[in-house]
This record gives sequence, structure tokens and C-alpha cells, in this order.
Amino acid sequence: VVLDTLPQERRDALGEGLAQTLSDVRAAVADHAAMQALIGESIAHLEATPAGTDPEVVAENLAFLRWLQADHFVFLGARAYEFPRSGDGGYEAEAPLSQSGQGLGVLADPERTVLRRANEPAVLTKSMKRQLNLSEPVTVAKANVRSRVHRRAYMDYVGVKRFGADGRASGETRFVGLFTAEAYDKAASEVPLLRRKVRNALERAGKVEGTHSYKRLKNILENYPRDELFQITEDELLTIALGILHLHDRPRIKIFTRQDPFDRFVSVLTFIPRERFDASVRERIGRILAKAWGGRLSAWYPQLSDQPLVRIHYIIGVTPGDHPCPDQAALEAEVAEAGR
Repeated sequence: VVLDTLPQERRDALGEGLAQTLSDVRAAVADHAAMQALIGESIAHLEATPAGTDPEVVAENLAFLRWLQADHFVFLGARAYEFPRSGDGGYEAEAPLSQSGQGLGVLADPERTVLRRANEPAVLTKSMKRQLNLSEPVTVAKANVRSRVHRRAYMDYVGVKRFGADGRASGETRFVGLFTAEAYDKAASEVPLLRRKVRNALERAGKVEGTHSYKRLKNILENYPRDELFQITEDELLTIALGILHLHDRPRIKIFTRQDPFDRFVSVLTFIPRERFDASVRERIGRILAKAWGGRLSAWYPQLSDQPLVRIHYIIGVTPGDHPCPDQAALEAEVAEAGR
């Protein structure tokens, strides 16, 4: 590696960053076999899930985990937790999570966080408790930390519940890593979990197959931001996709908001008529969204095509439990004004 002369401070930072990256690579490679064994154990456990869980849901979740194994996910770390239970069998909100066994890969470091900030203890937060009762056996989300391996992006988090004899979740095995390029290139109809969301949304929308509305809605679902499609619920997807469908009939500036169930970020899909779009509009809208949610603009992803609308996907990072929730109608009016 040949570099221009750097000041000592920059050289020290570069050396430290390189050492951390190599350490992560070493940890992920050394524990690769153990992580593969652990995902296999998670699959076996889910196959033996007690009665009471929808068999179709379990089958699709199992298909997704096997799909991950088939070179669609770069496993970088894993860690298992036990959920704190109360005397009556319920879950204790804000109680500490107990780690079962040693973490693997980059999560062998107990200080490396997944769904929380570095200065927060590992507890069963209210948002996590709500997810236990509402979510499926497998949860897909974004981790709080960027990967130093493979590509510099926020790691993907896959949580697999473990169930006790009472049929309720007793713990969770958390895997972090990155979806491979092939995982993003595959059509949504070919990816477990996603295919069921897309199919059910199409059926529930009530559009007649073969009609213009049906084809357009199917295109909207297939081209939905892939990371969003992994994380969004079926109900949220249906509502937003229908909103986008109606937007094509009368193009205008419009926002569609989804809050992270763990309350760490807000995802905002923004549509702007192509003739109104430029860099200054994109920047103004980003500032408005960040200010409204009391957060920071973490990322933005544009999609420009031959369609009459430009799509910008904004990610607004927020402090869990400590941010305003703006009035959506007022926020949308302010965003629309920024594009005039």
C-alpha cells in the first residue's frame, strides 16, 4: 500500500483501523465453522417448535434460514441470549438479558453491540418485548454497527427465537453479517420471507390479476428497497405499496414513513416528480426530515429511472425513546413546500 505522507495522528488512526479490521477478519474466519453449526442448531430447534405456531409461517422461516446457509449471507458473528421471565411466565421489561455461552466471530467481544448503543446495558427493552409477542420466529433487522469486513455497511441482524416447553420464546440466537450481492440480485418472488410478503400483499390488495393496476403493484413490490422488504411487516408493506400505486395516477411529492420496531431509526420513502428533482431539493428534504424527528440523516439512496417519479430513501437515525414524533400531515406539507 502506497500512501502520501500523513501526519502522525492520521497514521496512528489508520494503523488502529487496519488492526481492528484484520482482527474482525480473523475472528469471523476462525469461528466460521462454529457459526455454521449454530445456524444448523437453530434450524433443528425451530423444526421441533411446539404446537401453536402457524406451520406455514414456521416452514417459510425455516426456508429462509436454509437460504441464508446457501451462500446468501456472510456470517460475521453470533451470540445467544436468554430472555428474563417473571414468576407468572411472562417477560420482564427492562430486565437484563443473560448471554448463554461465548459469542462467536465479531460478537466474541462482549462490548460489541447489535441492537443497542455501546453505552446501554443488554436488557429486554419495551420495544424488544413487543417484538417477542408480535414477530415471527425469525426477525431481520439492521444492526447498530458497521461491518469492517466484506463491505463497509451496517451489518444485517437475523434473530432466531428459541422456544421453551410452554411454547413461548425463551431466548434468541442472534447472527450478524451481510447479505451477499446475489441476495440483492434475486427477484423478491425467489427469496423466502420476501416472496410470502409480496404474494400476500398482492392477494390482499384485491387487484384483478392481469390488469394494469395488478401489474403496476407487482412491479412496485418487486422493486421495493430490498433492505426495507426484509424488515417491513406485511401490513406496512400493503399500506405503503397501495399509496405508491395511487401516487402514480397523480404524481406529486409524497412521503411514506416506517419506524424501526426497536426505535433506532426512521425509514422514509420520498417520491418527487422528476421535473422538480435536483440535488438542492434532496438536501432540503433530508434536513427537514432529520429536524422533524430530532435525529440525524444517516443515509440516503436515490432511484432515478424513466418513471415520472424519483424515489429517495432516507434513513434518519434517532435516539431510542428520546425523540419527537412529528405530525405526518404537517411534515408532508413542509416537505412538499421544499420541492416547489
